[in-house]
Amino acid sequence: MSEKERSYIITRVVIAILIAAGMGFAIVRRDLTSGVMILLIGLFLFVFMRQRYKDVVIADERTRKISEKAIVGAFWIYLVSIVLADIAVIVLGHLDLEIIDQIKPAVSHITYTFFFLVFLYEALRFYYKNKM
Repeated sequence: MSEKERSYIITRVVIAILIAAGMGFAIVRRDLTSGVMILLIGLFLFVFMRQRYKDVVIADERTRKISEKAIVGAFWIYLVSIVLADIAVIVLGHLDLEIIDQIKPAVSHITYTFFFLVFLYEALRFYYKNKM
């Protein structure tokens, strides 16, 4: 691995970590504007990096398969986490605990986000299936 490839990978990982931390902070503060700005800045940085390291980025069949497996794994982990959180809220909801009342809106938002992601996935799958 060349020095330029190593630099590209390290920069990409650092940007991804900063975006995730910034988005997490924006979510905790419940500041939608900051979250959107962080996401847009992060996407801009990734586009800038793609242009700067154009000769380094190698997109072959192996890389695509790895990316597909990673996204499917992340999707299933997200799905299981949401289902377990929903089950916990439903089961523990009858106990009238204060923590459940605090967690319930967040779990509902995450569940709705998941349904949106499934819809988006199916729409994009339909688009690419017809495109190819």
